[in-house]
Amino acid sequence: MINAPQLQHLLQKISTVRAAVIGDFCLDAYYFLEPAAAEISVETGLPTRPVRSIRFTPGGAGTIVNNLVSIGVGAVSVFGIVGDDLFGREMARQFSQAG
Repeated sequence: MINAPQLQHLLQKISTVRAAVIGDFCLDAYYFLEPAAAEISVETGLPTRPVRSIRFTPGGAGTIVNNLVSIGVGAVSVFGIVGDDLFGREMARQFSQAG
């Protein structure tokens, strides 16, 4: 069991920690709907689900990276494969923005 002074000491030193994350990175997409703009589809006869906005966040190992950065780990290196497509570029942008 760790006591409060030990935890405080560890947290003060966290900016000197260097971490590497190798894992399964993915991009989580959250679609926010606008039900008031729905209409009946001509093709299916079912109501549409119009999207008001989309938000992307790193998921999988990306969540770990974001957590390490947010608690103040000094240097976080990320190792993975990223595609040269919309989602790969968004993932790289998200990591770049997070530092």
